[in-house]
Amino acid sequence: MYLVFSIRDIENWRLATMSMVFDRLDWQLDRIREPGNAEVICAEESFYFGEQTETVREYSDWYYVAQEIIRQCLHKGERKHE
Repeated sequence: MYLVFSIRDIENWRLATMSMVFDRLDWQLDRIREPGNAEVICAEESFYFGEQTETVREYSDWYYVAQEIIRQCLHKGERKHE
């Protein structure tokens, strides 16, 4: 199962589009895009540390909003089975 929906502000302006996919057990975040289709989940920066390449990810506020939406979806699903 796959869901796509808009995240809107109180004045109904679209702030982002979020998609989720249901794997065997629960909902997972697929992607979040701002208007103009810009990626907003995280920014990655890679750098060399000695002989290794390190990658640092900084998650955006949208990532945490999406995680809360998924948590709410899971919570509603648990209540349906009670």
